[in-house]
Amino acid sequence: MRQEVRPRCVRLPGGLEVWRHGCNAGLLRRDGVALLIGAPDPLVLERAGLHPEAIDGAYWTHADRTACPGLSYLINSEGAFAAPRTEAALFCGSWQFRDDGAGRLHNYRFHPSNRSPGYGLPVSDGVVPGDVVEWRGATLSVLPGDGPTDGGVSYLLEAGGPRVAFVGDLMCGHGRLREFHTLQGSRPLPGGGEMMEYHGFGERAERLLAALEAVLERKPDLMVGSYGPLVTRPKEAVATLRRRIEAAMAAYHATASARWYFAGVRPEWPADRSEGEARLRTLPGWVREVSPTSRLVVAPGGEALLIDCAGEAADTVAALQAEGAIRGVEALWVTHYHDDHVERVNEARNRFGCAVAAHQTLQGILEAPEAYLMPCLDPTPIPVDRVTSHGETWEWRGFRLTALDFPGQTALDAALLVERDGERVLFVGDSLTPGGLDDYCAPNRNHLGPGRGMDACLQTVASLPFPTLLVNQHCPGAFVFSQSDIRRLRAGLRARRARFRELLAWDDPNYGLDPAWVRLRPYYRRAQPGEPLEWTVEATNHGPRAVRGAVRWSIIGDWADLPSAEAGREITATLSGPAPWDRGVQCVVIDVVWNGRYLPAVAEAIVEVEPTA
Repeated sequence: MRQEVRPRCVRLPGGLEVWRHGCNAGLLRRDGVALLIGAPDPLVLERAGLHPEAIDGAYWTHADRTACPGLSYLINSEGAFAAPRTEAALFCGSWQFRDDGAGRLHNYRFHPSNRSPGYGLPVSDGVVPGDVVEWRGATLSVLPGDGPTDGGVSYLLEAGGPRVAFVGDLMCGHGRLREFHTLQGSRPLPGGGEMMEYHGFGERAERLLAALEAVLERKPDLMVGSYGPLVTRPKEAVATLRRRIEAAMAAYHATASARWYFAGVRPEWPADRSEGEARLRTLPGWVREVSPTSRLVVAPGGEALLIDCAGEAADTVAALQAEGAIRGVEALWVTHYHDDHVERVNEARNRFGCAVAAHQTLQGILEAPEAYLMPCLDPTPIPVDRVTSHGETWEWRGFRLTALDFPGQTALDAALLVERDGERVLFVGDSLTPGGLDDYCAPNRNHLGPGRGMDACLQTVASLPFPTLLVNQHCPGAFVFSQSDIRRLRAGLRARRARFRELLAWDDPNYGLDPAWVRLRPYYRRAQPGEPLEWTVEATNHGPRAVRGAVRWSIIGDWADLPSAEAGREITATLSGPAPWDRGVQCVVIDVVWNGRYLPAVAEAIVEVEPTA
């Protein structure tokens, strides 16, 4: 590998060493043995001259394998291992995400995360805030640390030197975060029930800040996050972090479609929806609502084009055909892959004998859904009969149809413009509402930047004559955006990008907002024991300049250079998998070096190894 990343060590009074190599770990030596806070990879242990048998104990802040890449190398150690009590099971073995697909399929929740360790490491103790551990003259106090994970903790170490707080993923350097997508959270609704994690962009941020305030009450001299440089002015750093989070969230709330769906639930989302309601319009007579997520375009002769198919849509369309309101369905267009839009597409194809059309951005995930890790995934493959490209136009029964890239609610969305007799309807899936932008779920991969994500969608709408009716199938009727609306929303996106750039510890905020900027494809597959396998490594260079990188199977493999990644481009590389495979569900993990930054255990894939007949 052309680029080498070496461990670095900060030695503090009292004998504490803080090792930085991908993630941070504390190492305290006493009487020939050591106490770890974290689980650094073997290279750190080697450079520190520490053998596994000399590890007397290890404490972990939260269940995230990227923060403790060396866990599997501690299995043979005699030490005692402690993790947050509510997350201990996530260290001890495989969990349901890997065993039964609960975290992959039809998923609207993101905690526990797919990055939970699951190494089969025995946890001898589960700690909770308030616990105090005495170890060879040093004191380790357990403090709150939840937010990015459900039950994370922090540790305050007092060992004769500065009082050092290990705060996990609560901070990454002075007043910054490494990631924001981990803060998706639910919220109680005033009338009962809850707003799902899926809709809760940043809803865990206040929990994170409350945990840091609890740490500050113990007056630490230093803070050490799982990533980033040491924080030497903790009180000032937390105040800066709060200010940056509040500014970033204010910019988000100003454009969020939650102002439409959840009006009044937060102070930032006014209960009065009159501003959005002024944008509502009536659908043309040739568009019919056949389910909460499906629409039907009906030609003068009764032929029909179905937009998405889920819920009762197929039954409603069949009833319309039976009563003679339509002659039949000739084609079905898919706006995006979410289960509440596609769960009955195959049934509609068979029932009505119609062809399925989808955009080139959607073909892969529709035809091989389990190769992807994305929210709201329906596992049933949907063959695509016609694949469209951006700007492709064709005539159908007196209508003019145009397929458009539309990376809005998800990075894998598309829009269909339907025109007839001077009327224009743009079917946008779930990407826009009368109240704003549907980019409330970071795992959908909503990218910020000029000509990216929602900004690209707004550019498309701005290029169309006014009034072009916009249809989000979750919103009855249609709505319009004026040029003034579009300018305001695009300005809001620019402000949001600027605020998140201040908050996130990257050269581009999309790295901290996009949980899948580096990924393995296929994500899930079945295999036979010993079967040779290959994966495609995909990475998105969100940054402003070309990047050099390298990849390996986590810790065990040899480094292989990645192709040069130009600014704003995606790269791919092929990686052969380790074999033979044990039977059962296996998780394979990769490390990446990205422009000199070592990122351990950054992405994974799942292999279900079937028993031989």
